[in-house]
Amino acid sequence: MENIVDLEIQFEHLFDELVRHQQAKVLKIAQLHLPHVTQDDIMNPNDFPVLMADPIFNYEDGLASGLVAAQIAVRARLFCPIRESDDRERSNI
Repeated sequence: MENIVDLEIQFEHLFDELVRHQQAKVLKIAQLHLPHVTQDDIMNPNDFPVLMADPIFNYEDGLASGLVAAQIAVRARLFCPIRESDDRERSNI
């Protein structure tokens, strides 16, 4: 089980790094249009028509969303079943 926990921690760190990097990239693009915009502001880009009109912003924002979705999928598909199996094994002991 320790190897699985280590693997899970590595996946979390990797995805956290990828998501943070991509979100920083999205913020930089947004700030080219709106210099004072914050990370919280761009959580709802529909509030900023200039951002919604920028295909590069939309592409990069979509990549950020895709990375978050992939992180959730890895957790659900790989790590939740492993934890559930381990919990069942422990309850049988």
